[in-house]
Amino acid sequence: MRIALATECAADQGAFWPFHDQVFERRRGGVPMDEYLLQIAADLGLDTNTFSGCLQSEMHLSRITEDGEIAAAYGVRGTPTIFVNGTLVSAFPAEAVIAAVIAAAEEG
Repeated sequence: MRIALATECAADQGAFWPFHDQVFERRRGGVPMDEYLLQIAADLGLDTNTFSGCLQSEMHLSRITEDGEIAAAYGVRGTPTIFVNGTLVSAFPAEAVIAAVIAAAEEG
């Protein structure tokens, strides 16, 4: 949940994707979570005071929680999850997903 909150706080400063990418590229190791997230924000040149205040206030928590509840209601259990014309596509690998997308498009 802290990573989701931090990513939204980075988005407030226009850095959603750069922050997202750094979270996936870096290893946290034994560093405390908030310290790890704050370091990423600093390395991206974000205003760390604003970022830290946002993270500590958990101002995005209700929306993140609501998004999680909506995802669960639709049967989403992880990422990536793909829907085609409102239908959950659970076929993997990628070739199976592409075939499902084509089939759904042909159905209209």
